[in-house]
Amino acid sequence: MASGHELPGSFREALAIARRLLSASHELVRRDLVDAEAEILVMEAYRKVAGRALSRSEFYLRTADRYPEAAAAILLTWAGARAEGRLLQHLTGVQVFLNHEYEVGPDALVPRPETEVLVTVATEELGGGRSTPVRGLEIGLGSGAIAIELLSRFPGLRIRASELSEGAVALAVRNAEKILGSGWATRLEIVRPGTALEVFEPFAQGLQRGPADFLISNPPYLVRD
Repeated sequence: MASGHELPGSFREALAIARRLLSASHELVRRDLVDAEAEILVMEAYRKVAGRALSRSEFYLRTADRYPEAAAAILLTWAGARAEGRLLQHLTGVQVFLNHEYEVGPDALVPRPETEVLVTVATEELGGGRSTPVRGLEIGLGSGAIAIELLSRFPGLRIRASELSEGAVALAVRNAEKILGSGWATRLEIVRPGTALEVFEPFAQGLQRGPADFLISNPPYLVRD
């Protein structure tokens, strides 16, 4: 819990304290994100405790209502950590991507807005032909957002995706089960490279059964020596 702050008693007080804590971050102030992120933190801390999300309209109708003490403790911890530079999504554990909410964490990059553009363009390209895609490949599954979104749009599609990180695979599995349902494993095959230098090797065996309709990838940021 952030020191020097009493637990807020109402939603209004929770929002005010979150704003005050986040205002300690010059970057958030510079980018004019304090109000928006304070609102997100207050609502997400409440959801974590109450087990249900509030709509934005419901949130503002309840500003005078009591804010749960357990949620208040989480909120102060999150707001303090965010002011110190922690990623918002790593604190809340979720990120909305297109029409779905994904579990996220430090084991995989948070799905970015430009990735939504990639999925949208891919959907238009793949759906614009005479036949819909049947087999796809993805290099670097991450949290699963690209593959899962494409699978949700094309019911007859199956994707073979590679991922080196064990933690990212676990994230993707949970997201696939939540969004695609219990039969997700019949449509999404996850293969593990032996090393980071193996890019196409994980797909060799599958390609022996026939060509894929597309290959897609949105690799992580690379650091040049």
